[in-house]
Amino acid sequence: MQVPPIPDPPPGPPPAPPTLPGEIGARRTSWPTALGVIGIILGSLGVLNGVCGGIGAAVQGMFTFGGDETMELALQAQRRLMPWAVGAQAVSGLAALLLLFASIDLARRRRRSRQLLLVWALVNLVVALGAGLIAVLMQQAMFSAMASASGGGPAPPKAFMGIMGAFSIVFILLWGWGPSIFTLIWFMRGRIKDEVAGWLPGRTH
Repeated sequence: MQVPPIPDPPPGPPPAPPTLPGEIGARRTSWPTALGVIGIILGSLGVLNGVCGGIGAAVQGMFTFGGDETMELALQAQRRLMPWAVGAQAVSGLAALLLLFASIDLARRRRRSRQLLLVWALVNLVVALGAGLIAVLMQQAMFSAMASASGGGPAPPKAFMGIMGAFSIVFILLWGWGPSIFTLIWFMRGRIKDEVAGWLPGRTH
């Protein structure tokens, strides 16, 4: 059996393998998706907390404690700060809404997400501090009212009131400022700024 001859290759340069547009060897980073999902979760929870917290603070003054003098005085002391508490919850919910929209843009790799997240981080520093101070003031007002009550059980000692106030401030600042400080540090890095600058605005990159 005779083997047929192998035909000569056609003249011209050899065919090149198919290529995809973009830089050769460039890797698609995963941090925008990871941070975007985390931000979407935190933003959604923040919006929900702002709405529920605002409603709860608004209706709290409608309740009574059936003649319990200590609790009635504590609630009366808190009522003076109730408008500030409702306002703080509303502003906190708006800040969380900004985080939600910015995180969606980050997950979709939009250039504007960096500016939005930096704005959110600065706003959240102020919002967290204000909300924390209002919460501590309401707590101290309640303790003071309980201490000055003529009945209804023993009043909390002043040392306990001071420790609880200091602990509340530290916890609120750590919880409220932590994500903002991380966001400011992360998005001010040169490598991150350069990568975000390469994303196209208004569409998925």
